[in-house]
Amino acid sequence: MELQLHRGYPTPVGSFWHSYTDFPELYDRFALASLEAAKKLHELIDFTGARVLDIASGTGKNAFEHGKLASSVIGIEPFETMRDFATALARARGVTNVEFREGIAEDLSMFGEDSFDVAISMYGAPFPWDTDDSFVRGCERVVRSGGHIVVVATTPDWRAAYARSPSVPFGDPEAQQEVDRRLKQLGFSVHDFVVDLDYGTQQEALETFGFIYGTAAIDHILDNKTSHQEWALRAYIKRTAIS
Repeated sequence: MELQLHRGYPTPVGSFWHSYTDFPELYDRFALASLEAAKKLHELIDFTGARVLDIASGTGKNAFEHGKLASSVIGIEPFETMRDFATALARARGVTNVEFREGIAEDLSMFGEDSFDVAISMYGAPFPWDTDDSFVRGCERVVRSGGHIVVVATTPDWRAAYARSPSVPFGDPEAQQEVDRRLKQLGFSVHDFVVDLDYGTQQEALETFGFIYGTAAIDHILDNKTSHQEWALRAYIKRTAIS
């Protein structure tokens, strides 16, 4: 990854996300949004004693949070570096009800029908390119009658607090609009919320959020002398049919 310095702080030339799986430790430090979003979801859905499938589980940040309430959590993740990091964390923490396997959102054939009470994908659902809706159909098969399917993403057209110029959009608004349209068509309800991300110190914010999101993020952190960010997120929730 080629780096540049901005106001004395490194940030990638180009997008960090093209090679983020090479940096699981950095990604895990950055991914406070997953942790805070999991806490919000627990207010919307009862995870107590649930069997949870965490799809695109990354470094396991939200899987471990679900595991505090759930009876069991299986995280599937296609990238070995992320799975290995998550598995090592589980061992180091003595967590026995959370495990990580190789897998992708579009193919849940390794699991039987009604295997889970909740299937959740946080920033990992394969939209808009999953034109066959294999992700949703797979979730409907493996989640029991009356269970829940959850997708978490940023709200359409939303921009991060540091992006004060319209020329610095957050993420891909066009793709997110398509996600929003399709999930609503498939019967998902919408729940918006804001998460407060506290990186503890300005230095930690610069090394994680600033490093990943580049010059505009570094400017925001330094100009405002802050270690906080706010993200607006949207949870899409669908309850499976009760037979």
